[in-house]
Amino acid sequence: MIFRQTFTVDYLEHGHPLPRCPLFRRLRAIHYRTLSQVIIMNNVSIHQSYIVKRVFAGICGIIFGVFSLITLRTALLSGDFNIFVVSLILSSATAGIFCWWIVLRYHSQISRERIRFSFRSGYIIGGIGLGGEFLWCALLDSPGNLCPILGIFITGPLGFVLGIIVGYIYVLFRSPTLQTR
Repeated sequence: MIFRQTFTVDYLEHGHPLPRCPLFRRLRAIHYRTLSQVIIMNNVSIHQSYIVKRVFAGICGIIFGVFSLITLRTALLSGDFNIFVVSLILSSATAGIFCWWIVLRYHSQISRERIRFSFRSGYIIGGIGLGGEFLWCALLDSPGNLCPILGIFITGPLGFVLGIIVGYIYVLFRSPTLQTR
C-alpha cells in the first residue's frame, strides 16, 4: 500500500496524468516497481564487488602494515639497517599504504583511475628495475651470484615504490584528462 501511494505521488510530480483504468494503473505500478528493483539490484551488485575488493585490500593492508612495522622495530632494536632491510620496509609499507588507499578511496571513479595508473606505473618501473639489474649483471659478466638477489630484493621493490610515487604525482598534477572526468 505504501508503494502504491509513493508511485502515485511520483507519477503526478512528473506531470503525467494518471490513467482512469485501475487495471492499467496496477500494471504500470508493477512495471515501475520491477524496473526500480532491477536498477537497485544492479547498483547493489556493483557496490558489493567494490566491497569485496575493499575488504580484501584492507586485510592485505593490515598484513603489510604490521609486517613493515615489525621489520622496522626489529631493525631499530638490532641497529642493523642495510639496503635489504630498507628495501623490505619501504616496499611493504608502500604496499600497505596502497591497499589502504584502495580501502578508503575506491568508491570514487577518479580515485580508481589514479589507483590503476599508479599501480601500472609501479609494476612497470619495478619490472624495469628488476630486468635492468639482470641485464646489467649479464653485460658486466659478473662472476658472483648476487645479481639476481639484488634484482629481486633491491631494485625491483624500490622500482615499484618509485613507480607508485611517480605515477601518483603524474596523475595528480600533470594529467588533465583524469581530473576532468
